[in-house]
Amino acid sequence: PPPNTGWLAATLCIPSQAHGSTTQGCSLHHIWLQAHGFHHRLVSACGRLGQSLARCPHLTALHASHNALPDAAGGALLDGLAERSGGLAELELGHNQLHAAAAAAAAPLIQKGLASLSLCDNRLRAEDVTPLGAALEHNGSLRHLDLSGNLLGQPDARTNARARAADAAAAADAAADAADSDDEQ
Repeated sequence: PPPNTGWLAATLCIPSQAHGSTTQGCSLHHIWLQAHGFHHRLVSACGRLGQSLARCPHLTALHASHNALPDAAGGALLDGLAERSGGLAELELGHNQLHAAAAAAAAPLIQKGLASLSLCDNRLRAEDVTPLGAALEHNGSLRHLDLSGNLLGQPDARTNARARAADAAAAADAAADAADSDDEQ
């Protein structure tokens, strides 16, 4: 069975007693959840995990690669993290199954001061990263962006079908022109 990420989130964010404070929060700075085995049924749990991590004021890095995280779960995790008042410095979500929803949810994090973002080896297509491009136009902090191993140069199935139809129409036109040319001679 998949791990209980609701328990994980509750365990990660414990009351902070630093400097006499009794407010709810956590003192974690870096969290590694690589190859943790998130499961597609845990979309809501990933959202709760993101919301819990948003209450960790000192969190600067989250590494959640190699989890087979589906797009909806990744988007829910990032939406929760976007509720943070301050931003993360590092976010590693490579080697998952992320595409449009997660890319759109990552854009606000770029605008909150993210310095390093890895979305390598996911299922991102060129049209999926448009929100990231828009966020980069108004960004001064991102120094590392890894989108390698995605499908950025590959058009989607509709584009392929339109291209094949256009090629077939062009070939038919060329054949008709050649036949007309032969008739004229």
